Amino acid sequence: MDHALPLPGSSGLPRVDRRHFIALVLAGTAGVALDGVPMSRLSADGPALTLASVQRTVSSLAATFDTTAPSKVARVLKGAEHSLMPVLTDNLPASMTRDARVAYSQVLAMSATVSSALGEHADAARTADMAASLAVEAGDAQAAGLAWAVAAGALAKQDGRTRASLDIARRARAAAGSTPAAVVALLEEASTASRSGQAHITLDAVVAAEETHRRLGDDVWGTPGYPLATYHPVSVLMYGGFALTRAGLHDEAAPRLAEAGDLLAGRTSVGLRTFVWLGQAQAALGAGDVDNAHAYAALAVELAQTRPTAGVVATIHKLNRDRPGAFTDLVEQVDRWGFSVG
Repeated sequence: MDHALPLPGSSGLPRVDRRHFIALVLAGTAGVALDGVPMSRLSADGPALTLASVQRTVSSLAATFDTTAPSKVARVLKGAEHSLMPVLTDNLPASMTRDARVAYSQVLAMSATVSSALGEHADAARTADMAASLAVEAGDAQAAGLAWAVAAGALAKQDGRTRASLDIARRARAAAGSTPAAVVALLEEASTASRSGQAHITLDAVVAAEETHRRLGDDVWGTPGYPLATYHPVSVLMYGGFALTRAGLHDEAAPRLAEAGDLLAGRTSVGLRTFVWLGQAQAALGAGDVDNAHAYAALAVELAQTRPTAGVVATIHKLNRDRPGAFTDLVEQVDRWGFSVG
C-alpha cells in the first residue's frame, strides 16, 4: 500500500506520508497542521459515525477474508484508512481517541497482511510496524500482538531476516498476553523456524500454540478467516500443520492437516483450504509419493485461481525445486498470476 496518501476529500492538497502522520497522531499534534494544512478543517462531520463505519468495515473484511481476493481487500482498506484519518485529528474524548487508534492499527495490520499476500513483503513489514506502534500506545494487547505477528511473517519471507523475524514473533507473543493474537504469534514463530529447518523450534511453537488456544476456550473461536479478535481451530491446525511439513516433520503434520480438512467440510473456504492441500502436497512429497503430492497441489492451484496469492506461487515453486520437473505444469499456471517469488 502506498505510504504517501492524499488527504481525504482533497484536491491538489499535499500528500500525507503515513509514517509522519502516525508520528503526529501519537504525539497529539496532528490536529494542528500537517505540511502546512490545518487538519481540523478536513475532519468529516460525525467522527463517531465514521469510526463506527470503519469498525464495521474491518469486521466485515475479517469475516470474508478467506474468500476475497487480496487486491479487493486492499481497495476497501484504502478507503477505510482515508475515512479514518480525519477522525484521528479531531479533539475527541479519550476513549474515542483510543478506539480510533486501535481501528487504525487494525486497518494497517490487515493492509500489511494483504501486501504480504501480494508479494510486497518489505512494504508489509513497514506497515505492520506502524500498526504495532499505534496498538501499543493505545494499550490494546490483541491489536499489538497481531500487528507484531504480521510483521514477523512479512520479515520471514525476506532473505536473511530469520533471526529478526523470530525476535519479533516472540515480541508479538509477549505483547499479546492472553488474547488470540498469542496463538498467531506462536504460529508465526513456528513458520519462521520451519523456513530455516529448525524442526525442534517449529514443533515446540506449534504445540505451544495449540495449548494456548485450548486455554483460551471456544468463546474466542469465531469463524475461520482473518484473526481480528478470534482464532478458529482450523487455522491452528492448518498453519501448524503447514509449518511442520516445511520443517520435514511430515508424521506430525499429516493428522493436523487431515483434521483441518475435515473441519472445513461444508464451509466456503479458499485461502485455508488451498493451504491445507498445499501442506498435504508437501507431506506427500516428503513421504516419496509424487503422484499424490501433485494431485493435492493441482487441487490447490485450481481453487486458488479465484484468490491467487504470492504464497501459493512460492509453495508451488518450492515443490518443483524439491522434485525438479514434477510440478512444471503447475509452475507454468501460477506464473501467469504475475507474482514474483524472488
